[in-house]
Amino acid sequence: MVGQAARFSRWWVEQRRRLYWRALPLLLRAPPALSRRLVRPSSLYCKLTLRCNSRCRHCDIWQREHDVGEELSTDEWKDVFRSLRAWLGPVDICLTGGEVLLRRDALELLEFTVGLGFRTQFLTNAYVLTDEVAEKIIAAGPDTVAVSLDATTPELCDQLRGKEGFFDHATTGISSLVRHHGRLNSRCQLIVKSVIMEPNLDELIGVVDWIEEVGTAKVFFQPITQNYGQEMRQGWYNEPELNALWIKDTSRVLRVVDELIERVAAGGPIANTKSGLEQIKAYFSDPAKWSRNEAFQLGAYSDTYCPAGLSGLEFDPNGDVRTCPMCEPVGNVRDDSVRRIWRSRPACWKKPCPYW
Repeated sequence: MVGQAARFSRWWVEQRRRLYWRALPLLLRAPPALSRRLVRPSSLYCKLTLRCNSRCRHCDIWQREHDVGEELSTDEWKDVFRSLRAWLGPVDICLTGGEVLLRRDALELLEFTVGLGFRTQFLTNAYVLTDEVAEKIIAAGPDTVAVSLDATTPELCDQLRGKEGFFDHATTGISSLVRHHGRLNSRCQLIVKSVIMEPNLDELIGVVDWIEEVGTAKVFFQPITQNYGQEMRQGWYNEPELNALWIKDTSRVLRVVDELIERVAAGGPIANTKSGLEQIKAYFSDPAKWSRNEAFQLGAYSDTYCPAGLSGLEFDPNGDVRTCPMCEPVGNVRDDSVRRIWRSRPACWKKPCPYW
């Protein structure tokens, strides 16, 4: 009976999600007071820590100052998760960082969210992912586990991630996850995330081949974007800090992505859809138009409205709550309930994005 109730609860949340997206055009035209009450977040992004043990060239989280003492405690995170579950039901939740495994209670919080019935995604760079930890992650029963791997040439992978031995740690961790996935007959989806950029463009097909050989996992490709925590800037890809990673020869990236599309059609281990890969081609062909959508992970370009505050919530390690990674916090879970924070959020969707 418990299993049936959980399946029905998830089915109902999915139907509500589909109805919401169909009703979105009407919600955008509704008065803000009405929109705030009708719309609820359907995805939750929880950064348990900003500490990171990588020094990735395409990310600057590791460069930021971070006070570990301000992070929410285990019990505080659990209180947040309980209140979210009671309010929203079993929606999508992502546990990430920084590097999430740098928190000693990461596995405890993973088990807790899964136990509450959330559709849980667990993100790690796998650098400290031992075989024992991999077994515990799979045993916890998350819906998705995602690991980073950008190249199959060890030296290049280590260089991109700024950490000697990253390739060995990541590939060993992935292999452990795959092994325990089979041993425990898990239904968890294993995803290997690869960032598409200039230095590794010729390695992408090799990543697919490696995953195909390992089995079980799939690759999800995402184009390099401006970092979330930075002030959004048009033409960021022309600036020195990231320009060396930006693919200037559009024909090259189109050719490689077309090959990935062929691998998808052939049933290859790629999590992106054909339309998603076509979107990546459009992004590199016309970054001035599409870079905002990639940065905010939007599906459709719009100059007329900003979708912040319509579907997701982001939680910082110190309890700050945001409706958009660029916006100032709209509240803190230590000061108010998440539901009241959501209802008092600014109606950003009534105007174009102010940061772009």
